[in-house]
Amino acid sequence: MNSRALLAVACLVLSACAPGGMSPSGSDLVVDALSPSEARSAMRQAGLSGLTDTTADPEFPSISARQAEGFVILTTLFACEPSQGRCRGVEVSSIIPATTLANAEIIEASIDQTAFGVDALVVEAEIPFGATSRDPQYAVMLSSYLVYDHGVSDGLYLTTLQLMLDYIAQTKEFMLSDDPAHAELWARKRP
Repeated sequence: MNSRALLAVACLVLSACAPGGMSPSGSDLVVDALSPSEARSAMRQAGLSGLTDTTADPEFPSISARQAEGFVILTTLFACEPSQGRCRGVEVSSIIPATTLANAEIIEASIDQTAFGVDALVVEAEIPFGATSRDPQYAVMLSSYLVYDHGVSDGLYLTTLQLMLDYIAQTKEFMLSDDPAHAELWARKRP
């Protein structure tokens, strides 16, 4: 069973046990939903700052914010009903630059094998401001998707955000222990 399938089972169990989750009768199923304003509130509760609306398509509201160390967290809402201003799904993602492709691949493999509910993918990143190399830069994109079959509540979203922040901290710690030059890479200012 892959991590998304396991997360789907966990979300279903959580929604069945949580107030406002599933009712005893399948015909009276209550679907939780999240509004962009509730997402922003949860992001602030998680300690994120600099919230910015990055929506490109109104059917997929998107909000970016920064964590204390400057890494961007992007939230994209899915399965939205614009007339009600609520969405039943959410994806949280963040990109952590790596000093080399090999380092990024090690992180990707490690997270894919051990993390629950978080996927990792090596991506090409934009070259950091102040970098002199013309070689491609690589990063690890961490993402977590909450399924929308039974909806997503603001409480479940906040928990996912906090887990994502923990994964970012652990990933950074591992990357620094593998190559201390990551500290210099992450400290470079963006234009």
